[in-house]
Amino acid sequence: MISKVINSYDIHINGQQLRIIEKSEMETALQGYENRALMRNEPRGNKYVHLLIFQWNDNVLEVDLHENESVDNENILLKSLILSLVDRGRINQKESYLVRYNDQIYEYRHDCLTTEKLPEVAKQQNIYLVNDKKIRVDEVDIELEIKNITTIKEYIRSKKDGDSDYLVLKQGEKQVVANKNGDILAYPIIEVMAVLAKEFSQEIITFFTGLKIRAEDLQLNYYLISNSQFYIDHTDIYSKGFVIK
Repeated sequence: MISKVINSYDIHINGQQLRIIEKSEMETALQGYENRALMRNEPRGNKYVHLLIFQWNDNVLEVDLHENESVDNENILLKSLILSLVDRGRINQKESYLVRYNDQIYEYRHDCLTTEKLPEVAKQQNIYLVNDKKIRVDEVDIELEIKNITTIKEYIRSKKDGDSDYLVLKQGEKQVVANKNGDILAYPIIEVMAVLAKEFSQEIITFFTGLKIRAEDLQLNYYLISNSQFYIDHTDIYSKGFVIK
């Protein structure tokens, strides 16, 4: 028996996926079921969805972002959220928008929602500091190709230091980026792009997946994946959904 329905829509921005839900959709919870966990973990086996819950409060867009693993490019995700809400008629287009996120208030101009400037880069010994993120770059002899993925993963595991937010393996114009958990990221990271552009003078950033991006202000184009309704059935034994690691 269907006991609850939750409406949402999914978008992706440069490869990152957001599931966007209005807070009122999440307010009623069934006993033994965790709505937030279910929305992150469904469809089953998907660990890459970031759940974003929003509501308007006194002309401020309040946002909670829940992730399964870690979240990157937060500023880009927030800009794309605003633009998607405007496009869908959920909020009126304005000159600027106030967003409350992580107990901070941010202001975003409408004419800046589709670009993200490369941030400034500082260096401390062999670590680059960008937006409070620590980035380490290793120039390697490994051929950064999909066929060498096992060797690449072994190298990343051997270099995990628990301190750097991102490890970049660089071979010529190609690079592989891994996060603190050692997971290889298939989407561009704005802080890494800034390091490669400003410290290594790369005009074209080429990822081992074949993706190429110009080392300039990042263009933000979100794409709608789906409009969804999630039906919670009280007989389902997976009360939190599940994630294949």
